[in-house]
Amino acid sequence: MKKLFNIMFGIIIVLLMSMVYFSNSQLMDIYSYRDKFVQDAKYIPREMTNPHWLGDFNIIYADFIWFESLQYYGDRKEKKASLEYLSNIFNSITNLDPYFEQAYSFGATLVGTDGHNWKGCEQLLKKGMINLPDDWRMPFFLGFFNYMWYKNYRAAELWFKIAVKKPGCPERIYHFIPFMHFRMGDYYTGMLMWIEIYNNAKNEQEKKGALQNIKVYAKKHLTKAIRSFIRDKGHIPENLYVLVKTGYAKGIPNLPDGSKFYYNVVKDSVLIHK
Repeated sequence: MKKLFNIMFGIIIVLLMSMVYFSNSQLMDIYSYRDKFVQDAKYIPREMTNPHWLGDFNIIYADFIWFESLQYYGDRKEKKASLEYLSNIFNSITNLDPYFEQAYSFGATLVGTDGHNWKGCEQLLKKGMINLPDDWRMPFFLGFFNYMWYKNYRAAELWFKIAVKKPGCPERIYHFIPFMHFRMGDYYTGMLMWIEIYNNAKNEQEKKGALQNIKVYAKKHLTKAIRSFIRDKGHIPENLYVLVKTGYAKGIPNLPDGSKFYYNVVKDSVLIHK
């Protein structure tokens, strides 16, 4: 019995010593990699970007690279030098710490704007959506960047729709969706969305803004419809409701403030009067 105890005790000691040695060797690697990273920002060792590596050390190293990345960005920006390694840096941070939200959102912004790397920006945000599936910021930034940089309003609308379904997404983000329809020339769908926003408004200021947009979108829709009618028929319709009956317009909203739509021949546009 005593012999068995001594054997078990010996095995435990060996295991403990192995764990201490392994931990110390990994810590030594951290400092070694840290020094190399400070000297050259493009150096990101593959061993340190393994998500199955020791979690605590991953987070420590991710935080370190995060602070160094800000220094790297500031220095390169001041010198007007290339920022080609931004994508590699933020990908490494998020490999080490998959739940580092700012590394995705802020990192993707820098990668896309100053790094001029849309593909890297998109990949980083989609990676964030996988690792942080309940975070609304990832799809929002994908929508916003598609809208701002690439004028891809259809893709932007899709990402905004995904964003507004996420927990904690601000209600105002929904306003981007009808605006994308405006950009695509689908004024009627956008108008219906603003009517929904108006009906669900929580204060007068929000209602006022929504009503203003309803009018703008409706005027655009009806002006487009009446111009098509005149081009096809060769004459001005008797009234705007003819546009709906003949299929040129999808509908005319009843404005809550009593305003009415009319066609101004001189300006060749649909306007509003009270």
